[in-house]
Amino acid sequence: MGSFIMMNGRADPSKNRTGSILQTLDVLDFSVIHLSAYERLLLRWQKSSPEVKEDRNNLDPVHESAEILKKYYLTLHPEVSYHLPKTPLVATTPDEVGKQLLKPTNKHPFPLDHDAHLRTVVVMPFLGSDMGAGHSKLANRQAYLAACFWSFFAQYPHVVAMVKSVKDRDYILHQSNLPFWDVVLLEGLPKSASLPVATVQTTKARIMNGTWSQFEFMFFTESDQILMMRIPDDIYAYLDLNRRHLMIPHRLMAYPASVLKHFHKRTVDVTNFPSSTETPPSSTATGMTPPRIEEGVLTSTFHPRSPYDWMDMQCCLPRQHCTERNDWRKVSNTSVPVVNIFGLQVPLGNSNFHSEMYRACVLRESTNHHECP
Repeated sequence: MGSFIMMNGRADPSKNRTGSILQTLDVLDFSVIHLSAYERLLLRWQKSSPEVKEDRNNLDPVHESAEILKKYYLTLHPEVSYHLPKTPLVATTPDEVGKQLLKPTNKHPFPLDHDAHLRTVVVMPFLGSDMGAGHSKLANRQAYLAACFWSFFAQYPHVVAMVKSVKDRDYILHQSNLPFWDVVLLEGLPKSASLPVATVQTTKARIMNGTWSQFEFMFFTESDQILMMRIPDDIYAYLDLNRRHLMIPHRLMAYPASVLKHFHKRTVDVTNFPSSTETPPSSTATGMTPPRIEEGVLTSTFHPRSPYDWMDMQCCLPRQHCTERNDWRKVSNTSVPVVNIFGLQVPLGNSNFHSEMYRACVLRESTNHHECP
């Protein structure tokens, strides 16, 4: 499994036949939300209206989303208590950090029937102290990292950050209050843009040389992406049978409400960023027992526009060859559904971020998360 950036073809096209890249038909089954898009959209349209300009430095919804995701993790794993220290951590290893932050009453806080998750290591490059190839402000990357971490940690106990500077390593260990399973310092890289490739290569080497022999799968993600994964059992059943195949999440974009409302003229309920103190829905082993919707109208009893309602929706892409883009629409078109996901406004479908065009999926109440028409 990996990030959408892996959709690029292999260096040797003749080897493409030995593996395949797949995505789910239902966008909500397996996606990530690109958080730095939020910041870039504010920058892009700040001159379009005074409302967007006033909002240009407002990253509160992203911070709120991180708190919602942390609350979601603790709800999925009620046997774990999270202790935020009053003073900076003095731990020197990720394992010691985890022991100070998480106090499980059981031996392992994750459902044992998700053994495939225990066989997976999640790796993410984090570049917090150098600009590199990214476009986001350095300070904002810490907020993205927190939201990204909690979304993956809800399902995966082994989340690893790979960094190229001592400063970034020390931030994660002593200041972030995030219980990473490991933090790997990769020194001597030729440039910051080398970190993602070095992350994948280092992970592969550690699995093959036995350092991380307990892992069979690698999940590569950028450190500014929120995970949405509803059907892990189906995904892993497929990957177990097709070991040379790569499962790629859809890459969705987090939109500022001010940009949707004042530039794209979409109707947006700006009150739908719920308090992070709201109690998430009760969970099963997969964490999926969300509120229902009726006739496309959200009717959650615990919050009128809940950040969890998407879990009980379906948004299927058409079954067709993507040889042309005649049916792609601007995000301003109401045929492109916009849903509150973990407190963020997210248009659904295949996206072209630069033109803000979408191959929209069809949003409806779901009676079967596993089948699309």
